[in-house]
Amino acid sequence: MRSLLMSLVFCVGLISALTAQPVKTSNDLGSKADPYIVDLTAADYAFAMPSEIKSGWVTFKMKNIGKEEHFAAIDRINDDIPFDSLNSWVIEGFNKRESSSLQKFWNLNRTKVSGPGFLSSGHTGETTVYLRPGQYVMICGIRTENNEFHFTKGMVKAFAVTDTESGAPNPKFTAQIKLSSLAISTDRAIGSGNHTFKVQTMNSQDVHLVRLNDGQEFEELTKWMGDFRAPSPFSFLGGVEEGTPDQPTYFTAELSPGRYAFISHGSPGAMGEHFTIPESGKAPAITNQPVNPPVQINDSTQKLEVPTGRTLITVTNTKEKTARVEGFQLRPGFSVRDFVVWWEKVRIYQTAGFLDNPFPYTTTERKTLAVGESMTFNLDVQAEDYLFIWREDFNNPELTTEERMEKVSIMTGKN
Repeated sequence: MRSLLMSLVFCVGLISALTAQPVKTSNDLGSKADPYIVDLTAADYAFAMPSEIKSGWVTFKMKNIGKEEHFAAIDRINDDIPFDSLNSWVIEGFNKRESSSLQKFWNLNRTKVSGPGFLSSGHTGETTVYLRPGQYVMICGIRTENNEFHFTKGMVKAFAVTDTESGAPNPKFTAQIKLSSLAISTDRAIGSGNHTFKVQTMNSQDVHLVRLNDGQEFEELTKWMGDFRAPSPFSFLGGVEEGTPDQPTYFTAELSPGRYAFISHGSPGAMGEHFTIPESGKAPAITNQPVNPPVQINDSTQKLEVPTGRTLITVTNTKEKTARVEGFQLRPGFSVRDFVVWWEKVRIYQTAGFLDNPFPYTTTERKTLAVGESMTFNLDVQAEDYLFIWREDFNNPELTTEERMEKVSIMTGKN
């Protein structure tokens, strides 16, 4: 017990000392053209940064001094509550495990605004986001080897953004990354040197830059991203957490010749693209152009096979009323029946406890379509099954499992 108490005292002292350090910003030098930098330290398992920062464009310079990977997903709190109350719920709930404070915190209405992406031990990364005045929290959702989320161990930080503007400009970038829930693309070739990436998301995706070490395969990375238990064998160099389509975010990284990947985690699962920077020259742009013939899907589609590779998918509502279509990529080892049974229990009947089971799908694409309207997107088809459902028909509680399976359009990728 004495050893535990001494450890707690040491951790509290460490975080207090880190938090007490002043924010060093280039704007303090007097130039409004400089970035506004907020020093952010990630330890195992706590964040250290000021409790109050300026609004506008904010560059978080995050240093990982822990032994595990960390990220800092930032949410804006939409509820009108005093900062002292928010901060108290965070401290009492996550550091002292006080249940009523935890419940109050998780019941808050919030909006995702991105934040620093995955960063390996010993690395420092810079991520720039636009913050309006208000109350915010940052959370690390990496898991430990024992499958404990970092935030359950206290890695949550509340902070306030004031009406005082940072004066920092919209960042300049060297390359742009575009994200949909099913594809990643870049607008130009990428070579060695210091890069600032502008990230534009179509929905609410994240992206992280990884250096693949000798002997590491891209497939190993996507597998690790399924539940991201730290420490990982990979070198994460930073990135951005889930943001919104109406506001780009930026991150900066130094690249040298070698093998890299842009990776995004789904719900759960991962998609990504890998590339190699040669000793001389650049890695080609990651194209968003399809390489296969386009595929048409509507509510009468039953089964079809398509070649693997990037494919332009068009889903059209041929019904006589507005309808919502949802697309899913099945996890390996799951069948269409597994998906339907899971949906019946979780989405329709809300059976308690079933959420403990793994989701039978990974990435999704969804949209409500008017009569005759289409949804078009690029999909990096893999040798797996993809399902499309029309939610109103599929959700009919009077259907049997067999009847519901007949409502699923199945697209299978073939090598």
